[in-house]
Amino acid sequence: MSMNIPKGIEWLIGIDEVGRGPLAGPVTLGFAIMKLEDLKYLPEGVTDSKKISEKKRESLEAEFVKLKKGGKMNIYTKSVPAATIDKIGISPSIKRCLKAGLDASGIDPKVTLVYLDGGLYATEEWINQETIIKGDASNLLIGAASIFAKVYRDKYMVKLGKEFSDYGFDKHKGYGTKLHTEAIYKFGPCEHHRLSFCRNILK
Repeated sequence: MSMNIPKGIEWLIGIDEVGRGPLAGPVTLGFAIMKLEDLKYLPEGVTDSKKISEKKRESLEAEFVKLKKGGKMNIYTKSVPAATIDKIGISPSIKRCLKAGLDASGIDPKVTLVYLDGGLYATEEWINQETIIKGDASNLLIGAASIFAKVYRDKYMVKLGKEFSDYGFDKHKGYGTKLHTEAIYKFGPCEHHRLSFCRNILK
């Protein structure tokens, strides 16, 4: 993890997104916040959520929750539902999540360094920010945010799978698998589908 920390920084935030591409469900951003001196408490194995098993993700998520309860970490998610994605678009939805999550941090941007994955950027008041390509694999806090958001969203999609059993959300988590697209053809979309993402299927 890059440790080129500007003078005066007290807090670090890692941010990552999950669910940009699915045909159904929310887009979710994870926010992992720690004081600089508390980074040593992060558990081993934190990396890109896509590179570790579901069991490992859930184990790490439980460790993050323990750190949060112990006051060593603040970690949470912000999501935007399918209807909003259809209304304003995926990129504005992600920006909305990002702003809401940073606003919820309650910490001073002047003493905070924000690490963001991929093409994410914080608003200009966060004067110390670094966008890192594939940051979820190289930056521990982005990795933690990635894992936490993935576990949260997956659990949400499993819950939807029980309520809307025709679609198999618990299996594919809303992504455009053959099982999912065939279900949309057969049953039509439900309220959790992103109609703007399903246009080719619904023709």
